[in-house]
Amino acid sequence: MTETQGRESDGFEDEFDYDAWDDDSWEFEEPVTTYAEAVAALRVKARTRADVTVQWNGGRGQRDDARIIFSGPKRGPEHRVRFRSASQLGAFSGILESAFPLPGRQALWYERDGIISARLVGDYESLPWAVARSEKWNVRRKDMKTEGPLRDDFLGTLAHRGAFLCEEPPVPPAADARKIRVTRSDEALEVLYRRRLPQSLSVALELSGFSFSDPTEAEEALVEYGTSYCHEIARNAGVSLRLWNPDYALNGRSHRDRAGRVKFPVRTYDAIPAEMYAAATSTGRDSLERYLKYYQVLEFYMGRAADTCALAQGKKVNEASSPYGTNPLRTERGKLDAVIDAALTTTQVTGHLVGDRLLPDLSNPQLITGVHCLPVGAAFQPVAGTDYRSHVSERVYDLRCRIVHAKEGGGGKRPDVILPAGREARDLGPDIQLVAFLAERALQHWATPLT
Repeated sequence: MTETQGRESDGFEDEFDYDAWDDDSWEFEEPVTTYAEAVAALRVKARTRADVTVQWNGGRGQRDDARIIFSGPKRGPEHRVRFRSASQLGAFSGILESAFPLPGRQALWYERDGIISARLVGDYESLPWAVARSEKWNVRRKDMKTEGPLRDDFLGTLAHRGAFLCEEPPVPPAADARKIRVTRSDEALEVLYRRRLPQSLSVALELSGFSFSDPTEAEEALVEYGTSYCHEIARNAGVSLRLWNPDYALNGRSHRDRAGRVKFPVRTYDAIPAEMYAAATSTGRDSLERYLKYYQVLEFYMGRAADTCALAQGKKVNEASSPYGTNPLRTERGKLDAVIDAALTTTQVTGHLVGDRLLPDLSNPQLITGVHCLPVGAAFQPVAGTDYRSHVSERVYDLRCRIVHAKEGGGGKRPDVILPAGREARDLGPDIQLVAFLAERALQHWATPLT
């Protein structure tokens, strides 16, 4: 008698030949959705919305993949997104069914749910430790910086419960409370806005319980509440986060690296400006701080340069004019002229502008607005007979004022202050190269030989 014959039968074993072990070993193959089928499914969903179209020429690749286009009177400027793979079908389907993109802030507004989800950028490195402190975890800071169970707990907290939850008391009492929290970016935000390094950490701001009449009103509220909320996080948790701003996009500008060759010292430098110069070379500082540290090197020598310039004119500093005759020597701008005139020759300045290919950038009025642009000839060559020292001095001072002065409305004729994370701050590379060169020459000019 076989084992099967020895068991009681309910009449189904012979027909299906069922074995409980098959539940663990059987591999079920899910139906595969092709790219063409995914595009067709998106086109069906897009027909339900007047502000969305799906374009595809039938090809594949970076140029030929389908594009999902969000447009229309409620959407504002057109926003095009590449549909890269059929695996994104679920995320894009969810967006088309219930969300309005707010591309100016890399956000999504879910009208029916009363939710806005927006990407946050900033200091991701300090975020795990700040969350651990807010959750009162008994951990050390260094443990949150490495991969492991604690960091997994942090990612799980962000994804499910969120961090820094703020809740407004409901008014009237029957209404749902408005809430704001930091959470991990969901797949919808990732496929719509984040096209590079999708596997790395990305966090989002979530506003829930809010009601708006249109996307414009939703974006305005996001900026108002989001900016205030990020300020509270910075003040109370020590983490710098901010909403996405299109002006913050990187320019991709390259910078020349130093060779790293150190020479035996032959001169001694003044200690204070040398320390300022060393602090300015730190890549850990933001671009505005680096620029000002280099400028402070020039500022240190303003008194010496002004005295020498006034003595050459046979006048007192308060009565003399700058070496270029355009500014009173008693003003900071006049003293900056004196420093540059004493420390550098016109040949040195022109040679640096040409050798480091700075003229195309420093003559561009769109790179940094509201500052003096250097004159340039054909093919971005120097204008013959031009003493670029006076032009360099004017640009350096104008830029210093745009960084330092933060009066509302720009303080008269000058435009608004340059923001630390703004596009102009990201594009300061050529100007930092210039002011660093001036600071180096000033240090060398007033240095004394070592004996």
